[in-house]
Amino acid sequence: MSLNFAEMRSAFHTGSTVAVGLASTLLLAADTRRIAVAFANGDSANAITVNAPSPAVFGDGFLRQANSGDKLSFTFAEFGPLVTRSWAGIILVAGDNLRVHEVTRGNT
Repeated sequence: MSLNFAEMRSAFHTGSTVAVGLASTLLLAADTRRIAVAFANGDSANAITVNAPSPAVFGDGFLRQANSGDKLSFTFAEFGPLVTRSWAGIILVAGDNLRVHEVTRGNT
């Protein structure tokens, strides 16, 4: 999937902070207009697993390691329709906040 200039100009970026707990937490609902998604929780001491589709099971999916400062990012160009699915997260130890960013195509 490639975007032309008009589609790039009409893309929407949204960001939110989601509290993730010991049970699977919905991070993003499915959206066929989504073209990119990223998850980050800074230098948290907690590892978080994110997965699409939900529900999330710790260690089964994409693991964001503790104390790494890394972010997990996925684009339609790299991962295809995976980015359009619903996403969930789970943490093993205690609740933490996860920053969720998504980019969706506009209605052009």
